[in-house]
This record gives sequence, structure tokens and C-alpha cells, in this order.
Amino acid sequence: MARFVVLAVGLCTCSTGQESRHLASSPEEVAQPASAPAPAKLSGSSVVEDDNAVPNTQAPGMLGQVAAAEASDGADEPTAEVSTPSPAKPIATYLSKRTTVTYAEPAWGTTIRGRIDPEHAFHVYAMVPEGADCEGDGWAETAAGYVCLQRSRKVEDPVVQLPAIPEGQNTPYIYARPKQSRQGVLEAEVPVYRNKWGFYRQREPVAYLEARHQYAFVDLKRSRHGKFLVDADDQAVPTEHMQVFKPSKLVGRTIADAPIPEGLYAAWSVRRRAEVYDRPDLTRGKVTRRLDYHEAVEIRPAPVRKKGEVFELIPGAGRDGGDGYVLTADIRHYVPGPKRTDVGDDEVWVDVDVAQQVLAVMVGDTTEFVTLISSGSHKHPTPSGLYRVRYKLAYGKMESRDDADPDEVYYVEAVPWVLYFHNRYALHAAFWHNNFGRRRSHGCINLAPADARYVFERASPTLPPAFTSIHEREDEPGTVVRIRRGQDPVEDKRRGFKDARPDDDEMAEPEAPEADPDDAQPGEP
Repeated sequence: MARFVVLAVGLCTCSTGQESRHLASSPEEVAQPASAPAPAKLSGSSVVEDDNAVPNTQAPGMLGQVAAAEASDGADEPTAEVSTPSPAKPIATYLSKRTTVTYAEPAWGTTIRGRIDPEHAFHVYAMVPEGADCEGDGWAETAAGYVCLQRSRKVEDPVVQLPAIPEGQNTPYIYARPKQSRQGVLEAEVPVYRNKWGFYRQREPVAYLEARHQYAFVDLKRSRHGKFLVDADDQAVPTEHMQVFKPSKLVGRTIADAPIPEGLYAAWSVRRRAEVYDRPDLTRGKVTRRLDYHEAVEIRPAPVRKKGEVFELIPGAGRDGGDGYVLTADIRHYVPGPKRTDVGDDEVWVDVDVAQQVLAVMVGDTTEFVTLISSGSHKHPTPSGLYRVRYKLAYGKMESRDDADPDEVYYVEAVPWVLYFHNRYALHAAFWHNNFGRRRSHGCINLAPADARYVFERASPTLPPAFTSIHEREDEPGTVVRIRRGQDPVEDKRRGFKDARPDDDEMAEPEAPEADPDDAQPGEP
């Protein structure tokens, strides 16, 4: 199948397949874990190689300087104050050409703590001489668990926090897909050339891209032969029949930087050029201004009803600094939910209200950050409940199941900042649409890239540098996530650590991107 080493973005019944928490019983089994196939070059086959929706957590390759052209300029993003704990000062740096799995104990087959992809240097903090069945340098302690170094070598390479974000972008990769109809019919065949010289000289393509697939690229270049995208294997794809996504520039509200006035709610416009009236009356009221799409405002708590319409009051948005009124349907706002009785004063947790399509990062009972989301559609609702983040992934592919309806088939590469909280459901970045504030996923919680990054960095367990994934553990439980509908109470669905099943984690189906080329353009509702 034509596949760039691009990690997929997916629908929420998110199905990225999974890496078992209990892996191999021998070094040979670990060498090529089923959950991390080697990056595949683009080919012409039509379906995903693994029938069980196993997530490919391999990065599309080391990122170089990525062209900012046709990519987001990026916005001022909130910065989460996160420190990565480490056992002590590192004593050495190692690198492996194979996937490296870390375990809770220096022994094969014990509980998985995390994974490090090939060619990513990682720190070692102590050697563990008592570890068994590991040749070479033996077992060693990393920032999260123990690793057998028999297939690793010492290096002096830098250790990088993943995902790495190229300058001028707000996502790890440049994402694109072949132009196609809503029925998945390609506008034209899109060739894949072995390298730029193959593109320049119009040599025989090595593959063709597929419909309903979204690919990740590390560069976008211009030449006298035309523009082309470059994947991690230096393969070239002309952009003539490609839709290059422009990820949303939406950035949530950090309360410390932009306090919410007492007695008001943080709110956003979810309609392009939403009209603000000088009175709550569509007939007699005059438009005093129009709100930009996703513009942040504050509203009074009590809506105003008149002549069958419902309005929200925005102080100071009317004529001469008076009150302004906007239709409730054009606004989303955050209202704190019922107080949790089990939360600590300094505990960071996530509060999601699917009724208003908003999310808040909380510290105890205090709101730290608020933003818009896109949760599951009416056909694929996001399940309410109280959960914990069980597993975090810097990026990974997402794809539809074998039994998916033909019009819901998708394959997306390198979906960044993924936090699984319940079975197949996750919070993650969505680069393929800008409809935040409206339902549209298959159950996952879609966030704009900057917001997904903020939540990811604030949530536990902490992803150490070089690691692609990390599991929660009893001494570092995952951040609590509450999914609610308005003020309705929710069921506590947090599982005990001993109740976790290997097939529950790392399973997510991302939201299938629609074939509307305007979806990913900033400013479109």
C-alpha cells in the first residue's frame, strides 16, 4: 500500500492497534515486536498490512529543516510547565537500530513501561548486573523502566523529546492526501518517485498513493519542475493533485495569562462572522460587529430568550461599549462541572463537557486552561465517565477496521499527542479539520495541535525524552479525565491496575477525515 512513513490521524473509536503490556519472553521476540513494524516505503498495495490494527509508532524519520511553505505559521502556544523526572544524572547514552522496549523489572516478559523507536538515542542512568538473559552490556535503568542493551551501542548523540516540532510548524510533520471526491474517487493518480531526481526526470514511479489515506512528510520543496513533498525515505510526491493540510491555529485560553472576569464565562464563536446585535432581537436589533471564527469572548451566565430565539450577552460588545447579543447556537462556553470530592489541591486533571464541546485542564478545583474540542458525533458518541490516562503516544497511525463501512474507511499517519483513557478512546491532535466546537469524531476527543500538546505535556504519565510511548503505573497513575454532558453526574470507570487487559490500551480509531478540501483551512466552521 502506498504509505509514507506518516503517522496517522484517526477517528475516535480510535483504532491504532496496540502494543501489549506484556511482551516477549525472550530477546529474539523483542527484536521485531509486532506492534512496531519497520517503516514501510510507499507501495501500491491497497490495505493496511496488519489486519489487527496494530499501531505503528515508528517516527517517519529524523526531521530536518521543514519548509514552512503551505504549512501553518504556528501561533503563540500555551506552554505547560512540565519537568521530566529522571532517576539521576545519566551515565551514558545508547542507540539501537531496533525498537527498544522498557520493562518494569530487568527481566523479559514483565510489564511494559514504554518504548523507544529505532535510531533514537536514550539515556541510561545505572547498569543492573543482576539482570538475566541479556548479552552485551546487559540490563540498564532508563528514565522509565529497564532495558536490555544487547542490541544497543554507546553514542554521543543528543537525546530528543518527542514529538520534535520543526521551526515554523505546530505539528511534527507536513500532512497531505490525494485530492478525491467524497466517495473516495481520486482526482488523478498520484505517483511516488524514488527520489527528487526521479521526479525531475519523470522516471517510472515506485508506487502510487491511495484514496482515503493521509500521509506525513518531512519536507515540501519547490523546483523548476514544480513543488513536491518528501517523505522520510527521501521519496518525492508532486503536489499537483495533493491537498496539503493547514492545521488549525486555534490556541486555548491560559487563565493565568487571560483571567476570566468574575461572574462571566469563557466562550468562543463557532460560526464564521457570527453577528453581534445591540439588542436580543433579530428583527429590530442592529448588527454592531461580527465575531471572527473561534474568537474568544466572555458571556454572562444567564441566556436571554426573546421571540423564540436564545441569545448570549457579551458585555461591551454592543454599540458605544454597551452590551451585545449573539445567538446561543453560535457560541460555546465553559462552565465548571460538579466538584469532585476525591481530587487533591494540586492534582492536575482534565474536564471535558461534550454538551458545550469544551475542555479544561484543572488543578484541584481551579481552572488552569480552557479550549474547544470536537468529540464523537451523534452516530459515534464519546462515552461519559471518570477515567485515567492509561497510555500516552507521541505519535502513531490510526486506521479503520476491516469491517468499516466503505464510506468510513481511512488510514492516517503520525497522529500526534495521543492520550488513551478508555479502550479505543483517546484525546489527540487533529490536523485535518478546524471544526473545533462541533461534534465530528468517531468518539475520540479531537484537539487543535497546540492544545493537544499542552494537555499532553500536563498529563501523567510523563513521556521521557527519546520515548515514543509510556504507560501509567501505580506510583505514577495517569491523569484523571472526566467526560460529562453538562452538569449530569458520571460513573467512575477507572480501572484498577490489576484489572487492565493488554488489548485495552493503545487501541484507538481516529476520526475519519471527510473529503471536503476546505475542512483543514483555518477560519472554516
